[in-house]
Amino acid sequence: MIKAIHKLLIHAKRAFFVFSVYSWICEQKETGEMPEETVQFYLELINRYLRDEVELTWSPDGNLDIVTL
Repeated sequence: MIKAIHKLLIHAKRAFFVFSVYSWICEQKETGEMPEETVQFYLELINRYLRDEVELTWSPDGNLDIVTL
């Protein structure tokens, strides 16, 4: 039971993080700060993050940091 709850918490944490990245992408696109090619790049990064191929984190200055695993 504890393991199942822990697993759900990890998935929830990742879901909230993905939502924050997606919201950031949408905001950047709407303001014209991010071209379509860059939007596609970040959407692919989200997919790679969900497949555990890269680690994504927010830097203190609000940028998305990418760590290749």
